[in-house]
Amino acid sequence: MLSRRPARFARSICFGALPYTVTLSGKNSHTKEPHTTDVTAHLVACLCSFLFMLLSLCLIPYAGIQEDEALFSIPFFHPSAREFRVRIFHHTIPIMVMSYVGALKTWIYWPLVGWFGSSVWTVRVPMALAGAITVFLFYHLVREIQGTGPRSAFAAAAGALLLATDPVFLLTNTFDWGPVALEHLFLVGGCLMMVRFGKRQVGALPYLAGGSFCFGLALWNKALFL
Repeated sequence: MLSRRPARFARSICFGALPYTVTLSGKNSHTKEPHTTDVTAHLVACLCSFLFMLLSLCLIPYAGIQEDEALFSIPFFHPSAREFRVRIFHHTIPIMVMSYVGALKTWIYWPLVGWFGSSVWTVRVPMALAGAITVFLFYHLVREIQGTGPRSAFAAAAGALLLATDPVFLLTNTFDWGPVALEHLFLVGGCLMMVRFGKRQVGALPYLAGGSFCFGLALWNKALFL
């Protein structure tokens, strides 16, 4: 008995000097939680987005091109004013379409029109996709705000379903009156990033950068974002 006491005492000193505390669960301050993916949440969000996209595709052929949704094409046919363009490497690049409307949508459609030509489908399908992504991000925004649990999942699913079938949201995104489709996408995406930034203590800076980037693009796309 006496011979075992020094060893036991030494072990207690060694364990007491360790920089973490061992618990009954086998976890300590150096243990990393495994990253898990909520497949059900992504599936529900994708279903709501698919529903929005399906409804949007049904509406695309039934209306002519509206002035606002074709606003991005002005630099295609007329040179922008001197204060609305820059010249880089002997190329004139538009940065604004109007004093409060940026050329972001023009940049997006420049290669699309070259690849697929000009048609009602070329003009509207990309903005319908932007609306579908907005619905997907909105689901995750509600989940992020409400937290985990069945009530949170139900609230997010109900919100995404209502957004996907809301006539105002559906029509304004499909025909991009305003234009507002990109504004909705950047607004919801930026809010999601900022909420995640506020809820995380480690690794939060990328979310802050992503949210600021989304808000910056939204402001450039249309100054009325403010």
